[in-house]
Amino acid sequence: RMVTQAAEFVENGERVGERVRARGWVGPGWGCDTLWGMQLPEETRDDLIRRLRRAEGQVRAVQRMLGDDSDCRDIVTQISAASRALDQVGFRLLATGMVTCAKNPEAAAEDGYSVEEIERLFTKLA
Repeated sequence: RMVTQAAEFVENGERVGERVRARGWVGPGWGCDTLWGMQLPEETRDDLIRRLRRAEGQVRAVQRMLGDDSDCRDIVTQISAASRALDQVGFRLLATGMVTCAKNPEAAAEDGYSVEEIERLFTKLA
């Protein structure tokens, strides 16, 4: 389960922010977005957003190209680029989560992210 703005929420009578800090999931330079109960590093979050914006631009280009009756090969190339960009966002997000799970396996399992669940998420992207 994903926790957002951890200090603001209460879960099962326990302040989530306190649990996150107690588990050591908050560190210097970490942003405010969360992943699997831990905070995403700000640089990772910024990279993911940048990649998503690039993919958004590529999808808009496909729309324009279709409206302009562009060559099929060019359109397919642009679709392929957008698809790869989205795949990279997913893989980067999962890789960041895996690092956290490797550092805190008990906490990850407690939050519902067993090795099997992470493997299932990877196969969704493959």
